[in-house]
Amino acid sequence: MKFKYCLFLMLLLSFGINLNAEINFNMNEYSDITLDSEDAYQIKYTGDISTVTLVSSNESVATVSDTGLITPIADGFTLIYVEEATTDHMGHRVPVMVTKDGTIEKMLSDTLDSLTTIKVDFVKELMSYDFLVVNDDGYEWMFENYGLDFIQSYKYKPETPENVDFNYDCGETSCEVYTQYFVTYEFFDGYHYMQGPKSTTKTVQIEFANGNEEDKKFVNDFAKGLDTTYYSYINANPYEKFDMDKLIDNASFHSVFKQFGIDYELDIRKGDDSPESAMLGGHIVLGKNGVYYTVNQIDIYRTLKVPTKENMSLIEMIAKYFEDYVLKSGEKVRVEHVSDNVYRAHVSNNGQVSFFSRIQNMVMPTLNAASEKTMTFVVEQVPSASNPKTNDEINLYLLTTFISLFSLLTIVIIRKKYNN
Repeated sequence: MKFKYCLFLMLLLSFGINLNAEINFNMNEYSDITLDSEDAYQIKYTGDISTVTLVSSNESVATVSDTGLITPIADGFTLIYVEEATTDHMGHRVPVMVTKDGTIEKMLSDTLDSLTTIKVDFVKELMSYDFLVVNDDGYEWMFENYGLDFIQSYKYKPETPENVDFNYDCGETSCEVYTQYFVTYEFFDGYHYMQGPKSTTKTVQIEFANGNEEDKKFVNDFAKGLDTTYYSYINANPYEKFDMDKLIDNASFHSVFKQFGIDYELDIRKGDDSPESAMLGGHIVLGKNGVYYTVNQIDIYRTLKVPTKENMSLIEMIAKYFEDYVLKSGEKVRVEHVSDNVYRAHVSNNGQVSFFSRIQNMVMPTLNAASEKTMTFVVEQVPSASNPKTNDEINLYLLTTFISLFSLLTIVIIRKKYNN
């Protein structure tokens, strides 16, 4: 036992060396720095700078001296930070963008010049198309001028150099377009976004698809009978069913959409394809022969079928299902009720962590959190005599559901786009 305490003390002291050094120093920069000239920039700080080492993540863009003086070298982006920083203080990492030599501005201008027309694969009528949307609370509202919004998606933007993006502000027949330099970078609490210079703005005409009246009528009639809510049953393999690529790969049934020659794209506006989300939803754009004519609302819920038993609560039944069909050796599950019929399962490794890992977790508590898998889903209860894993009746029901649901995902182009 004494050896354990000694080892823990040694580890704590080894981390404490860096901690004490950083406590005596703090960069007081709380915003992005843009250097647009040859002039060097002195980082603002308090404390003893001699106790730390400052580093530039990209010295071809800018360097930093021992005294915190940033010298711009060439156009681009770099991060100035305290080497081997062990605190999460925001001031210990400063994003720096250099725009002194005109390289970025020329790249933006050349990229904008390459766009001469915006060619879309839908008819002009979709630009002013309105349709009814119902949110999770049952509130109804009209989504107006869908095409004006849809045309600004990534699929209608040409390829660009790294860190360059097109920005569209569209009317009925043209868009005001400019390019902008941007950088995403990793920080202690996730990814951050830094905007750089913009190009001038120019007007670009929209080239619509022609289509034909016969296809237009067929697609519009088909859309009238389309359901807005679908259920993705995850019983067979919950982990696999949360992988969007696997969802598409498993769509090997005769697709209803393919049978009718319907083309479609899924425009995600709610939820996402991560296991932490119980649903994804948004708009499905419908067409034929490569031309899109209309759009509908669609919601897809990840659903777990669970049999009922009088002497067990629903949470207990969910946990039992995971224990019987999902958990691997050494794993355990904790189930929580999120809201209404939405539940979340936390699967962990049953606490089987080595002694050294437990000591390390006392100093940096990350290992246990990283080893936990989380899945969120809605629950559908079935008669207690049914087995969600093996019952033929349920499997037939699942097959029917897959035919209607996964056909929507076979040729889908998913883009994660959310309403503000």
